[in-house]
Amino acid sequence: MARIPITVFSVLFVTQAELQYGRIAIGGTATLLYAAGATVNGVASGWLLQRLGDRVVATCSSAAVITVLLVSALPGERSPAHFVALAGLIGLCYPPLHISSRARYPRLVRDPFLLKVYSWDVSLIQLSWLVAPVLVVLLAGSVGITAVYLTLAAQTAVGAAWYLLTLARLPARDPVPQPLVATARGRGLLRSPDLHVYLISAAAMMLVSGMVMPVIVEMSGSSMQESGAILVWSAGSAVGSLLVNRGAVRRRRLVAGVAVAIVAGGLVAAAPSLMGLVPALLLLGFATSPVTGAMFYFVSLRYEHRSQAYVFGMITSAQLVAQGVGSSLSGRLLDRGADVWVTVIVLGSLGVLLALLALNIRGTFGPRRTSQVAPLANAPCASVVKDASV
Repeated sequence: MARIPITVFSVLFVTQAELQYGRIAIGGTATLLYAAGATVNGVASGWLLQRLGDRVVATCSSAAVITVLLVSALPGERSPAHFVALAGLIGLCYPPLHISSRARYPRLVRDPFLLKVYSWDVSLIQLSWLVAPVLVVLLAGSVGITAVYLTLAAQTAVGAAWYLLTLARLPARDPVPQPLVATARGRGLLRSPDLHVYLISAAAMMLVSGMVMPVIVEMSGSSMQESGAILVWSAGSAVGSLLVNRGAVRRRRLVAGVAVAIVAGGLVAAAPSLMGLVPALLLLGFATSPVTGAMFYFVSLRYEHRSQAYVFGMITSAQLVAQGVGSSLSGRLLDRGADVWVTVIVLGSLGVLLALLALNIRGTFGPRRTSQVAPLANAPCASVVKDASV
C-alpha cells in the first residue's frame, strides 16, 4: 500500500503543472527532480538500512514525506520553483519500503516459495501502474489536487504503520541461511562482478522502458489509445512475472522471451503501426518482468542479509537513472526525426540483456559454472559415527 504512490507522482506532477500553471514543461522538471531525489534515496536507503535498521529508517522517512505531502496539499498560490522543490523532496524522503521488504522476504519464506514472492512483488508493481495513474487523473479532475495529496499522505501513513506493526511482531533474530556462494562484503560489493551484471541488466530493462514511453505517445492518436497501449504493456508484465518463473527460474524461457521481444520490436520498426505496437508491448512486458523477478530472487540467494538492502537500493537507483535517461533521449531523438536511432538503442539494450542471460556470467541467473561454495568453518557437525568398526 505504501509503495503504490511511487507510481503516481510522474502523472500527478504533469497534471498539476497543466492545471495550475498551464505549462507541462514545469511538470517535466518536477518529475526530473523527483527522479533525481529518488535515485539518491535508493543508494542512501540501502546504506542507512544496514546501519540503523528498518524501524528507524521507515519511521523517519515516512514522517518526513508525509510532512512534505501535507505541505504540498496546502491551499494557495505556489511558485513553480516551490512546486519543483517539493517534488524533489518527495523523491528524496520517500520511505524505502520496497527496498527493505525485498531484503526481508528471505527471512519470512524459504524456497520454493521465495521465487513466487518476488514474482508477486513485480506483478503488484505492474498492476499499480495500471490502476494508480488512472485514479490520479480521476481524482484531480473531480475533487482537486489537494485531495490527491491528502489521499497519498493517508495511504503512505497507513502502509508504513502496517509495515512497522507487522515488523514488530517478527522474531528479533530470525535465522537466515547463509548465501549459496561466498560473496563480497562492505565496500567490496562495489567491485563485485555479480553486482555489475545485475546493475547492467536492470539498467538495460529500464532504459528500454524509458525509450518506449515517448514512442507510445507519438504513435497514439488519442489519450485513450495511449492508455490502452500502457494497459496492455503492464498486463503482459504482470502475467509474465507470474507464469514464466513458476517453481524455478528457467533461464531458457527468459532467453527465449527476450529473443521474441527483439524480433517483435524489429518487425514494428520495419512497419510502424499502432496495431503492431500493441502486441509488441505485450511481448515486451511478458519477456522482461520475469527477468526482474529472477534477478531479485538470485540477489536474495547470493548476498548475505546485511548486504541485501544495499544491493536492492543500488538496483533501484540504476533503474530510475536508466528510465529517466531513456525517456529524455527518446524524446529528443523523436523530435529530431531520428526514429531509427530509437530503434537501434531499444534493440541494442535488449540484445545486451539477452547476452547476459545467455552467457550467465558467474552464474548470476543460475548455478555457477565453477564450484564455489560458502566456507563451512562455522557450520555445526551433524554426522554421527554409528559403527566404529566400519
